[in-house]
Amino acid sequence: MKQSHGFHLLCSLTLTFTCVFSLLLQAQDRIELAAFFGMTNYQGDLAEDHVELEETKIAVGGVLRYHLSPRWSIRMHYFSGTITGDDENSIELAWRKWKVDIDVKEWVIGPEFYILPVQRFGIGGRFEGGISPFVSVGMGLTHADATLTVPPQDQDLFPEPGDKDNFFVTPIILGVRFDIAEYSAFMLELGWRNVFSDYLDGVSKNGGFEKNDWYSFAGGSFSIFFGKPINAY
Repeated sequence: MKQSHGFHLLCSLTLTFTCVFSLLLQAQDRIELAAFFGMTNYQGDLAEDHVELEETKIAVGGVLRYHLSPRWSIRMHYFSGTITGDDENSIELAWRKWKVDIDVKEWVIGPEFYILPVQRFGIGGRFEGGISPFVSVGMGLTHADATLTVPPQDQDLFPEPGDKDNFFVTPIILGVRFDIAEYSAFMLELGWRNVFSDYLDGVSKNGGFEKNDWYSFAGGSFSIFFGKPINAY
């Protein structure tokens, strides 16, 4: 039942994003589409407080932006990746020998603010390019399919009552934008996700239930534009 519910949620979200994308294509002069490639990491019951490089995994995704002005855009994205946690990387918890692999799929929508206006073209329509830091605070849903591996003596502890695989998420994203050509740009970003739950990794009461789990995406994206220059409104 849990797996069926997650599947239907994924189908509904995919359909919603497809419909929104179709509507936005009617305003192509403000559309930017990007491919994302990066890394994941997480903080939870099977991770130290610091970032463990050995548990950093690959992530991919896509970003759709609808530009409202040179300073503001509406951002929608889908990111996918695997996050892991392993007690062997913890000095205090190495004896426990628990390990988790989490397949994460994230759908988010929210505003994106450019600290410096994105003015790609100057007087006369000549391309000028530029660099602008940006920040985005969004909201969305995350489907996290956690596979927990524990020694035989601990298997009766899981799954815990209340365990779930769908979460409300609020990403906080910081980045830098480089407008490198007339119809393309490159972005670097780092974002933290609070899932408002301690069950991202499937462990709560039997772990550090006093704090919620987090995860992060970091990486770069390359985008192309549709229609006229984004500052030619």
